[in-house]
Amino acid sequence: MKKTLYTIAFMLAALSTQAQTPIKETREEVADVVLFGSDLLLTTKKDKDGQYIYVEKRHGGAGMEKEPVLNAGHTNAIIGKNTATGELFVYHKRGRRRKTERLAVYVWEQGSFTKTEERRIPRRMNHSYNLGLFLTEDKSTLYISAEYRPSRGYEDIYLSRWKNNRWTRPENLGKKVNTRLPEFAPFVANDSLFFSRKEKNAAYVYAIPLKEQAAPEGEALKLKDNVNKEEAFNAYYKKSDEGELWITAATDVKAEEPQLTAFISEKPVVEPAPVAAPVKEVIAREEVAAPVATAPAVAEVEKSASGFELTYAFNEVFLSPAQVKELQHYLARQPQGAKLTITGCSDASGTEKAKQRVGYKRAAYVKWYIDKYYRSKGFSTQTEYVVAKERSPENRKIVIGKAD
Repeated sequence: MKKTLYTIAFMLAALSTQAQTPIKETREEVADVVLFGSDLLLTTKKDKDGQYIYVEKRHGGAGMEKEPVLNAGHTNAIIGKNTATGELFVYHKRGRRRKTERLAVYVWEQGSFTKTEERRIPRRMNHSYNLGLFLTEDKSTLYISAEYRPSRGYEDIYLSRWKNNRWTRPENLGKKVNTRLPEFAPFVANDSLFFSRKEKNAAYVYAIPLKEQAAPEGEALKLKDNVNKEEAFNAYYKKSDEGELWITAATDVKAEEPQLTAFISEKPVVEPAPVAAPVKEVIAREEVAAPVATAPAVAEVEKSASGFELTYAFNEVFLSPAQVKELQHYLARQPQGAKLTITGCSDASGTEKAKQRVGYKRAAYVKWYIDKYYRSKGFSTQTEYVVAKERSPENRKIVIGKAD
């Protein structure tokens, strides 16, 4: 992984029992991904001339665009928020000197951001190329990932407080948090500090309780494998009472470059199997039912006795929340131990490698979802991918059928 400005950003929701849904996949040099509200994605990405915040709609929209107001420097990063007030906290660095570094507060109003406050950051010499910040909701406590003197080795996590209109000297959080390995991406929620620790080419998310005065106590524990994928770069974790968001970057077996995936947790809606009629009769009634009008951003869903289909937009590999619900409804009707074949289909647009990869990814993500969240039904799943000879939206889909 190349070095990036380590940052932490927006809290995002879901209970620990909720399903993990990939919301963004990229091979670009991304420092963070943030979900603002339910549909606005803010991505912090390194360009050739700096680091900038981009905005896009999660469902539909015109693609990722640089956000004009939030990029007030050549290095920019989201470092926190206050849900109750609708505030977003952003780091800006306008030049090479430390005096140009600022923390700015923005409010989302009528479809745009407005700056309401600005502060300097604590003045200390950082001996590391990396810097990470997290500002608490009340704007009184700042957690910093840097290499100040003294340090326990590489990046450590420090604590500074806002008193008398200035930041106190950052304090090292000590051996309960910091080791000779790099610690970065601090985030605080529910009286706990979350952070990532880099181990060779991998990184893993840890948590430790906080006592009064925001100091750590107890022992830092590594989060479970639903977040920490082994031998991968797991970081930028956010959590609230409702849920969590994090990023995992791993080397794809079919590519040389690391692939970054941002996950959001979403609770599956599993309906009980119908008892008044067998499955075939239920499907038949659905086929003759009047079509339901949907927004263009929601893919059409087609069901038949021979299989179940979900269509995608061009180059899209993830399921929308609406599609996840349709998949859940289909799986709830399948008998215990059913053998399912998942076929990822792509049309003839693009290079041969890109077409194969899209089909492969579409099938792989659906298989991952079924294997993880429907273990109790004992499904047996296998994947295939198909590249059509024609360019047509009808060929951009996954098909789930019963295996022989």
